[in-house]
Formats: sequence, structure tokens, C-alpha cells
Amino acid sequence: MERKLPTFYVIPKPVMDAVYAVSLKLNNSGVKWAVGGDLGQAFRNVEVTPSNVEIITDKAGSEMIHSIVSDFSPSEMKLVERREPRDAKIEGKEIPLHSQSYFFDFKVGKVPVLVHGNLRYKVGEWEWGDALEFDPETINMVGKRIPVVPIVLMRDLYKGLGWYDRMRLIADALSRQQFGEYGGVE
Repeated sequence: MERKLPTFYVIPKPVMDAVYAVSLKLNNSGVKWAVGGDLGQAFRNVEVTPSNVEIITDKAGSEMIHSIVSDFSPSEMKLVERREPRDAKIEGKEIPLHSQSYFFDFKVGKVPVLVHGNLRYKVGEWEWGDALEFDPETINMVGKRIPVVPIVLMRDLYKGLGWYDRMRLIADALSRQQFGEYGGVE
């Protein structure tokens, strides 16, 4: 019987260096934070290529992180509402998707770091959803514990938005994990 080797996807070194630098500042700070977006999913072996570091926290966490990373010259933190580049697809219809968060950004080297406090979404004219709340999962990266947004939360969010292509990528990664092709989270 032929043994199948695990599938791993490469995260660009500058992105790894940036998340490592951020984790050095935030770990042991008392701030509840987690890596989200493509990087958080790539850490869980989802087939995506991250180009930035996205941090998800609450409003108080945003304020604390802003202070902690002051040597990176972060932008001003403010409540930002934005139209997302991809629409939700509900019952076969494309509907505008908006997000809102206490937002600021900065760079580590050339890698953008985006910080969202109390991130929430609104589909079309519906009411705003609740801010994302979760207990982070933890991965181990070169001896550093990195909190990440739970992969099943992202899968369920994508399902609700009708983003079945992204949901399938996560389902594939979860299937590989379930059948022991690579290690899980701590």
C-alpha cells in the first residue's frame, strides 16, 4: 500500500516574518487577538496564498494593539465601514457585502498588517450582524504560539455568504486533517 504524503502550502517568507514580529509584541500582552483572513486559513492548510497579516480582536484589543505597535507607525484607529470587493450570493442573487470595524493598519517590512476590532458584516439592506466573537485556536510556529480564527467559523461564515468555492477549500483542509494527513491545532 502506497502511503500518501501530507499536503502543505507555502506561506511567503515576508508574511511569516511579519506575523512572527507581531506575535512577539502581542503574545503575553493580555490582548485577545487572532490571525484571520487568508493567513489564518493558510496556517490551517487551506490552499490560499496570503499577502498580508489580518488581526481580529475586539474594540479594546484594537486600542491596546495600536499602542503596543506604535513603533510601526500605525494609521489612526477609527470606525470604518467598507464595501467588500466580493458580494454575498444569496438565493442565486449577488448582494453587496459591507464590513465595519475599529480599523487601523501598519507595515512590517513591506507586508501590510490590518487590525479589525469588533468586525461585523452586513448583507445588502439587512441589519448589521453581531461582532465576531470566538475562542481562538492555536498553532505553533517556530516555537511561538499563534492564535488563529477558528477554521469552522470561517467555513460557516462563507457558507452564509454563499461563497461555496472558499467553503470547499476549507472543507478540503478539514478533511485532510480528519484523515490524519497533517497535524491539528493545539
